[in-house]
Amino acid sequence: MGLLSRLSLARHRRSGGSGQFRKLESRLNYKFKDQTLLETALTHGSLNHDSKNNYERMEFLGDAVIDEVLASWLYLKYPDTSEGFLTKRRSSLVNKRFLYRMAEHLTLPDYIRVDPSVNMNERKVALNIVGDVYESIVGAIYLDGGPKSARKFIRQSLISHASEANYNSNYKGTLIEYCHRKHFRGPTFKVVSVKGPEHRKTFQISVIIDDEKEFIGSGNSKKEAEQNAAKKALDAFQ
Repeated sequence: MGLLSRLSLARHRRSGGSGQFRKLESRLNYKFKDQTLLETALTHGSLNHDSKNNYERMEFLGDAVIDEVLASWLYLKYPDTSEGFLTKRRSSLVNKRFLYRMAEHLTLPDYIRVDPSVNMNERKVALNIVGDVYESIVGAIYLDGGPKSARKFIRQSLISHASEANYNSNYKGTLIEYCHRKHFRGPTFKVVSVKGPEHRKTFQISVIIDDEKEFIGSGNSKKEAEQNAAKKALDAFQ
């Protein structure tokens, strides 16, 4: 069953006792002492406008907890890198697309409660809501079990998948930072070619480093081609 269909079914979920969350708690690898925290963490504001009874406050808390845990982990994992590199690496781990993928691993979309008036057919809306709920779950675990439980959950559900975040990385920004750190000249990006009809163009872009090392990437937009070229360069250097 696809994401949007699953969310549509989840819209109509209502509290039915602790049993309804047993499978979810198994996926989370955490059992709530206070089930109402979990239910609130899964409830969108469209169903309950009171911020005490929807996930917004828990999302705020979870976002802060995730930032603290990731900052500490990245600082220790990359002892010789700059603040800019650490910031970009953290950004790749907390963007909504990546959090959505982590939420999918946990089957969170099956349990999110949202009013039918919310247009879940709009992918951006769905991605944001699912990503928000991942953060609110962190907040709920923090409130229910304390910092230690929240850190354990983040390590298991997010940090353990950190290598997958490269899919959403800002390769161009990372390459710029890498070249600066290594005192390389560049990188310099330039368009090599543009082919195809107006509605389906293919761009080829090269990135030149130290005036001699060249890597070429292609894509359906200049941005995509730049990112692919930067990724090739990073793969070669790292």
